[in-house]
This record gives sequence, structure tokens and C-alpha cells, in this order.
Amino acid sequence: MARAETGSPLERWLRENVVVLEVDQDETGHTTVQTTRLTPEGGLGEHWPTDFMDEAAEEDSSIYYASLAKNAATEAAGFVPVHDEGPEPELESDP
Repeated sequence: MARAETGSPLERWLRENVVVLEVDQDETGHTTVQTTRLTPEGGLGEHWPTDFMDEAAEEDSSIYYASLAKNAATEAAGFVPVHDEGPEPELESDP
């Protein structure tokens, strides 16, 4: 939504057709559904669902920190990647 040009058909379509649903069930089995639409900036309008996007942010952090730990362990084991500072090789073309 944030990338769609203001007033464009894509922005109008997204505003009219995309809805975020939060479905919650309490201990008695009663289910509630709450909806919210996107804002022109790509955020959520009226309601931000509980824990919305937390899982993705936590996973991104987990991957990032695991990669730092892996790099540190690799360097501690004596392997340090060598980066060639020369020109990039030419791609071979198909015959």
C-alpha cells in the first residue's frame, strides 16, 4: 500500500479489498472477529491486532543473531573468508 502511487487504481483496490482479520476465541469457546483496513501509508487503521507481526520480527532477530554467532564461530576456528577486490568475472554466455 505504501508503495502504490497516491490515487492510483492499485491503491484504491488495496484500500477497498484488503482487510486484516483478528480472530480470537475465549475460554468458553466464544469467537470474536475484528477487522481493520490498511492506511495509505501501509499501516493498519482502526485496530492493530494483538501480537500482529511479532512472530516475524522475532524470527528475523533470531536469524540475524544466529548468523552473527555462526560467523564468530567460523572466524574463531581460523576460517576467515577472503574477498577478492578485483573486477567481477564475466558471465559465460551460452554457445
